[in-house]
Amino acid sequence: AWTYGLEGDLLSVPYALPAEVGHADHGLESFLVETWHGLVFVSLNPDVEPLSTRVAAVEPYIKPLGLDRLHHDVAATMSEQWDANWKLIFGNALDSYSHFRVHAETVEPVSPTDGSYYLAGSARATVTGGESMERADHLVVSLPPSFIAVIYPDALLWQSVRPLTVGRTEVTTGVAGEESDAGTVVSLPGWDASFIDEDRAICEQVQRNVSARWRPGPLLELERGLGDFHAYLAWRLSDVAPEPPVVAAEPGSRPEPPL
Repeated sequence: AWTYGLEGDLLSVPYALPAEVGHADHGLESFLVETWHGLVFVSLNPDVEPLSTRVAAVEPYIKPLGLDRLHHDVAATMSEQWDANWKLIFGNALDSYSHFRVHAETVEPVSPTDGSYYLAGSARATVTGGESMERADHLVVSLPPSFIAVIYPDALLWQSVRPLTVGRTEVTTGVAGEESDAGTVVSLPGWDASFIDEDRAICEQVQRNVSARWRPGPLLELERGLGDFHAYLAWRLSDVAPEPPVVAAEPGSRPEPPL
């Protein structure tokens, strides 16, 4: 029954005695909210760096795509709880190296592993590219710790991860697309969400494996984006200052194939 203003200030408390409730002390909590190409980002950290700083290295690749024109298909948004640590899930989502094995019949035929390439990135954000058999090349943008997006010329597929416990994570997946003549959203024609089940299965399997005694292996050039994510973890967990962004290819081009 308490009434608040649009700015979160407490305006009235029915039946309260005079001076019983200090209005200035009981306003709503405020959080930092920023938008980026039609996407809304919220941070609980009042000292977080501006979103524009986080995305500066990848912005030249994203801006020409005109994401702002896309409409989000709210009905297609799905949220699940996976039995895996958020870092495993985030790393799996940004990495294309698993397509040929984990997604052999779903993703690999339309987005082959050997067609992926690194464009630019750092601990703050990474953008990679990939060939798409049914449309122009797509981009994969990762903004750790919680947001990954696959961007097509006419559609957007995104995931956000939210840790619940050490071994359990909420994973939300959504799509956006162009508006049809009928006013509905045309997101990803022929999109098969079964690859999400494949991702969940492999992440939960790896979660069981990481409790064993193991030695990490090296990352391949195809997994360069994971190196950026590891740099993010070093930055946030061990206070290792991020390196300047690496640019492998300018916007609109592909990197030269390795010799």
